[in-house]
Amino acid sequence: MILRSLHTIFNDLSDEAIIAIRNGQPLFFSKFRNDVARIAAISNIERTTLICEDSYHFLVGLFGLLHAGAEVVIPANKTLQAFDKVITDKDITTAKTAKFDFQPLNPEKPCVHFYTSGSTGEPKCISKSLGQLQRELIILEDHFSLNSANVFATVPHHHFYGFIFRLLWPFVSHRPFDTQNYGPWEQLLSALHTPTILISSPAHLSRLAGIPELTAKSQPLVIFSAGAPLPFNALPNIQNILGSLPHEIFGSTETGAIATRQQFQEQQPWQTLPGIKVKQDSEQRMLLHSPYVPSEWFPSEDMIEMTPEGFHFLGRADSIVKVEGRRISLTRIEQCLCKLDIVQDAATILLPGDIERLASVVVLNESGKDQLQSLGKFRFGKLLRKQLEDTLELYEMPRMWRYAETIPSHGIGKRRAADLYALFGK
Repeated sequence: MILRSLHTIFNDLSDEAIIAIRNGQPLFFSKFRNDVARIAAISNIERTTLICEDSYHFLVGLFGLLHAGAEVVIPANKTLQAFDKVITDKDITTAKTAKFDFQPLNPEKPCVHFYTSGSTGEPKCISKSLGQLQRELIILEDHFSLNSANVFATVPHHHFYGFIFRLLWPFVSHRPFDTQNYGPWEQLLSALHTPTILISSPAHLSRLAGIPELTAKSQPLVIFSAGAPLPFNALPNIQNILGSLPHEIFGSTETGAIATRQQFQEQQPWQTLPGIKVKQDSEQRMLLHSPYVPSEWFPSEDMIEMTPEGFHFLGRADSIVKVEGRRISLTRIEQCLCKLDIVQDAATILLPGDIERLASVVVLNESGKDQLQSLGKFRFGKLLRKQLEDTLELYEMPRMWRYAETIPSHGIGKRRAADLYALFGK
C-alpha cells in the first residue's frame, strides 16, 4: 500500500476518507481538516505541550500545532507542562472556526519532542522530524503488509510505540483508528465487530486469565506487542483466546522499531526489520545503523548476543550490576525466576546500602500462592532459592523478596527502578 506523506497529508486525502472511529461512528477527513485548521490558526506559539486523552483530538492537535509553526512537546505523563502553552482535549473542542491555507511542512526539521520517563524516572528529551517518522512508517508497512482493518489499542498514544503503531501508521495507511484507549479486556473485546489490528503490550497480553476464547469473527487479524519482551509462558493463553501469536516489536523512543519476532519457540531470536543493521561491541552493547536514526552507528544501552538467525536480548546495560566485584545480570536472574513452575513474573534490583543486596519482586501463579500461604514468607523464600540452585550461582541469589499481584510498571509496561525500590522501603 502507498502511504500518505506526513508533510503533505492535506494534499493527499479526499473528504470522504475515514480517519478515526469514535463510539462506532466514523470521523471523516473533511471534519479533520476543519478541526486542524482551528488549531493551526492559533498564533504566537513556538513550543507547546500536547496532552489529549482522545486519540483523534491528539492527532488534530499534533497537525494543528505543526502547521501553526510550533514545536510539539509530548510528555510521558501529565506533569511536564513547562512550556508557553498546553493544548488539551478542551482546546480542540472549543477552538473557534477558522480557515487555513495548508502548505507542505518541512520533513527534516526536528519538530516533535518526546519526553520519556526512562527506567530511573528522569525525563529525557528525544526529538524527531516528520522525515524520520515517515521512513519508519514505510519500513513497517513494507515489512508487515497488513490488510485493511480498524485499529484498536490498549496502549496510550503519547508513548512512542503507541504514537507510531496506533496513530501515525493507521493515519498514513488508510486504516481508521479507534479513538478510545481500552483498559479492561471485557470493554475492548465487546467492541471487536470488524476486522481488527490490535496494538497492545505485555501489561495487557500477559493478563488474559479468565477471558473466554473469542470466536473467529472477533479475533484480531494481527496483534502487536512492545514495551518489554512477552513472557513465553503467556503465549499459549494469548493464542488460544485471541487466535494468533503477537508480533513483538523491539525498539525504543530513541531508535524507533528495530526488530520483530513471533515466539514459536522459547528464546526465539529477534530479527531486524528491513534496512536496519545491528552489531555488538566488545561489551555486547548494541550498535545500530538505521535510516531513521541520524548516527552512523548509534550506541544503544541494550545488551545483545548475535546469532545466525538474528540476536538475543540480554537486558539493558544498566541491568548489569556488580556485587563484591562480580558482574551480575539482573535480567538473567529474572529469566531464571520466570522459568520456575510457580512463578508468573519477576523483577530484580540491587538495593543500595552499606551492604548491597539483590532483591526480587515475584508474581506467583495459583500453585505458588498456595505454597506461599502454606509455608509462610521465610520458608517460601528458601524454597525459591533452592529451586534456583541449578541455574544461579550463590552470589546471584536474591536475598530479599516481595510478593505482588503485578510488577509495578509505567505506561506500556516498562518498569522503573524507583517503583521497585519503593516496595522495599527505599
